[in-house]
Amino acid sequence: LQQCDAVSFWSWTSADLAKAEQNFTRFIELTPGKKRYAGCYLYNYGDIRPITRAEMEFQLALYRRLFLERKIQGVIVCSNTVADIGLEAPEILKRWLDEHGDETA
Repeated sequence: LQQCDAVSFWSWTSADLAKAEQNFTRFIELTPGKKRYAGCYLYNYGDIRPITRAEMEFQLALYRRLFLERKIQGVIVCSNTVADIGLEAPEILKRWLDEHGDETA
């Protein structure tokens, strides 16, 4: 990580996402002085299924708190090919961005 000025952290499965807060604490400890970004999936690729409303709302709330606490500098969204196929997660994200998108840390 010496050569990197920014790093991102992603939770691949539901089990990983359930431990996201604990995993982010470790990620932050391992990356002092780096710009950090949370990775936000709109599909649960690890478990091969749509991400649930609860999972989506959990990760967005966590990432917002980490951003406001200045532990991360932002969120990278991976919509890949699921943004416009009728899944709930993109709509949850749009509403969240409408509500919180202009907040600054």
